[in-house]
Amino acid sequence: KNELKGWINKNLEKKNNPIFEYASFDFTKSIISEHLSNYNNHSLKLWDLCILNEWLMKNKSFIKS
Repeated sequence: KNELKGWINKNLEKKNNPIFEYASFDFTKSIISEHLSNYNNHSLKLWDLCILNEWLMKNKSFIKS
């Protein structure tokens, strides 16, 4: 909600990010909204999605082979 908010936005705000070949964009947006409004703590889910997106971005050529 604070220091990593920009990192979450970078990884999860664009529908064309590689993570959304595997995860639902709309569902991800809903858990971000719930998390930021303090309705639910989805920090671990968001962390996992961001880490996987970062990995996918760095390993696109590996995956497409």
